[in-house]
Amino acid sequence: MHRFLFFSFCFQASAFVFYPVGNNPLRWNVANGLAHTNVVNPQTSAIRYYIASDGFSAANREAELAAVRASFDQWQSVPGSTLKFEFAGFISPAGLDVKEDNTNVVFWAKQSTIVAGGLMNISGLRGWTSVSFAPDGTIVEADIVLNGREFGWFTDFNNSSNQAQFVESVVVHEIGHFLGLDHASTGGASLAIGGYGVSPEAGLSPDEIAAIRFLYPTNAAASARIRGTVRLGGIGRLGAVVIAEDVSGNLACATVTRADGTYDLAGLAPGSYGVRVTPLDPGNSGIEKLLRGADIAPEYTDAFTSFSATTNLPVTITAGQVRVQDFTVVSGSTMRITSISKPSQIESLISVHRFAISLAPGSQQFVAVSGAILKNGSVLSITGAGDGVTMGATTFHENAIAGNIHSLTALVTVSSNATPGLRSFVIRHGGDLAYANGYVEIAAPIIDYNFDGLEDRFQRMYWSPWTTALAKPAADPDGDLFSNAFEFRMNTNPTNAASYLLPITKVERTTNSTEITVEADVGKRYQLYVRSAFGSGDWTASGRPSTASTNPLTFTELTSADSKFYRVGLVP
Repeated sequence: MHRFLFFSFCFQASAFVFYPVGNNPLRWNVANGLAHTNVVNPQTSAIRYYIASDGFSAANREAELAAVRASFDQWQSVPGSTLKFEFAGFISPAGLDVKEDNTNVVFWAKQSTIVAGGLMNISGLRGWTSVSFAPDGTIVEADIVLNGREFGWFTDFNNSSNQAQFVESVVVHEIGHFLGLDHASTGGASLAIGGYGVSPEAGLSPDEIAAIRFLYPTNAAASARIRGTVRLGGIGRLGAVVIAEDVSGNLACATVTRADGTYDLAGLAPGSYGVRVTPLDPGNSGIEKLLRGADIAPEYTDAFTSFSATTNLPVTITAGQVRVQDFTVVSGSTMRITSISKPSQIESLISVHRFAISLAPGSQQFVAVSGAILKNGSVLSITGAGDGVTMGATTFHENAIAGNIHSLTALVTVSSNATPGLRSFVIRHGGDLAYANGYVEIAAPIIDYNFDGLEDRFQRMYWSPWTTALAKPAADPDGDLFSNAFEFRMNTNPTNAASYLLPITKVERTTNSTEITVEADVGKRYQLYVRSAFGSGDWTASGRPSTASTNPLTFTELTSADSKFYRVGLVP
């Protein structure tokens, strides 16, 4: 038995990088029986976890515990994955520690930052995950400890100004380690460098989705992969970042090369990609960096960084295909982006921000990047210029941050129909290129972190955890015969049977008929009723009930010129 310790630093970054054990990736293998039945349910093949019953705070305990459960639910909701979790219950916080005891536990350390029987000091870390595994790479136990001694924590997704730690962001990050992943090699991913509050790292990125579809697939043949070797001077090089970008300029998958220069972009959907190779920041770059090899994992501390980034190479893959694509890079002293500025309406308002930023559809703001080797005459852009992103002219600001730390600014316009996702900053100066991969989020107009098609804010308003089965789009928890999805569309309360709305949106009369159009819940049966007086008389059914196959639903009634009044009702 072995134990692997994943460190989750407060200022850290990464992407789809799995931890190899021999020729196997580290992962849960629920079918081989190596894990204790208290850790993996042998009947359901679900990975069981417990939560310390005290949470972080007495005042917000229930919401904190629900947030941890919702974090596990997000990972198991990834389409195309067999991954299943089972909440096994609450456990007493008395004497809890990171240890091998056939129990997966999530808890806040609040009395001391010393854990793991005195072997680990989590001071300065938001969270820390310990994974025990068998010689074949099968995970047999994992614990997550959150730093309740040095950090504040909150759970309100709508509180965008809170600068404490958002529980879901950190726990989702730690669950990535719990499942066998190292830190990511880009910004913006859940396993990437994350800021305080509700940041772009909340919710799983395509990179984590690709990882789970690779490690825990329902149908491995449905996905594809791109693999190969990155060489300089005929020698494979450690720690080169390899990025697959989709046709919208969004990050699809990323990894880093191993010691022999090989890489593997797995779990990709069939389609067309642009693939490039970029260097990490040098190991001696100090605080002037976005991402160094040591930030991903200790194995990449000596990553080779003295080469020039490449342009995108078009690669098309089909389902089940393993595409071999090698790269040859050349030595070079490259420009580097070492910090990002928060978006602003003022061009000269340049800040130092080492996390991904978010741009809303329909917005127009100034963006900026900074670095010590940036040059006047460079052009700043964001990937996906053909998909809703328009850049203005680039302005060079000498020594904008400090002596010899220069900046580039540009006005960026994001169209209302820009494809959401993680994009990248690009700097061009002649033939030189520099990237900040995945450090620009084009925000989604509808938040759907559990992939069920229903706006998360609506679910968070009525349920805790908001990922409960009662919150599913087709569910009808108040028994009024209207689904949650319909009540969301009608802006009614899905937990109150007296709160419903069935609006007739149009009544249009022709010579011999009247068409009555109503907002409908697809799959439900409706009946049109009619009467001749406005405030009196019985409502009479007109025709037979109709099952809504689309929304809206239109009834057609053959009618004379007499005035009539209509209503539509839901029927069993």
